[in-house]
Amino acid sequence: MILEGIVSSEGGDGAPHAAPMGPRMPSRPPWKTFELRPFTSSTTWANLCRIPRGVLHVTDDPLVLARSALGMPLGPWNPARHIAGWRLADACRWIEFEIVETSCEGPRGLMAARVVAEESGRPFFGFNRANHAVLEAAILATRLHLIPAKEILMEIERLRPLVAKTGGEAHHQAFALIEQACRGATVA
Repeated sequence: MILEGIVSSEGGDGAPHAAPMGPRMPSRPPWKTFELRPFTSSTTWANLCRIPRGVLHVTDDPLVLARSALGMPLGPWNPARHIAGWRLADACRWIEFEIVETSCEGPRGLMAARVVAEESGRPFFGFNRANHAVLEAAILATRLHLIPAKEILMEIERLRPLVAKTGGEAHHQAFALIEQACRGATVA
C-alpha cells in the first residue's frame, strides 16, 4: 500500500529538507521495511544518496501537506531521536529510517528503507473528506511538470466542493495555496 507522508532528509548544510512522498509500505504495522521512490532529479534523492537516513512523517495537517507539496518552509523541527536527522514537531507519527539499498531505473529511483524507530506524536484527528481533497490537490501540484496545468486545474475544480462542504479554515487555506500555485503555472 502507499502511505502518503512527508520525508525529511538532511541537506548539505545540515538543515532539514522536506518533501511529500508516498512510500510503499507493508499493509499493516509494525513496519520493519518500506520502499521510497523519489525522482532521481530531486533534492530528496540527492540528500538520501549522500546521507542515507531520514524520517517519514504521517500528518493530518492540511497546511503542512500543502506547504510541503509547494516546496514552502515547514517547521518547527526537532532533532530525530534514533538517527541523526530531523522530525517535524507536530506530526501524528514519525518513522525514522536508514536506506539499505538503492537502485535507479528511469526517472525514479528505488530506495529500500529499514525502520530504525517509530513513534507517535499528537493524535490523528480522523478521516475528513476535505483532508483527502487537499491531499489529492497537493499531489496534483507536484505533477505540474508531468501533467498539463489545465488538466490539473480541472481536477482542482472537481475537488473544490469537498473542501467547501467539509473543510475547516486550515483546509481552505491549504487549498487556496495549492490553487494559486497551479493557476500560476498556467500563466508561466
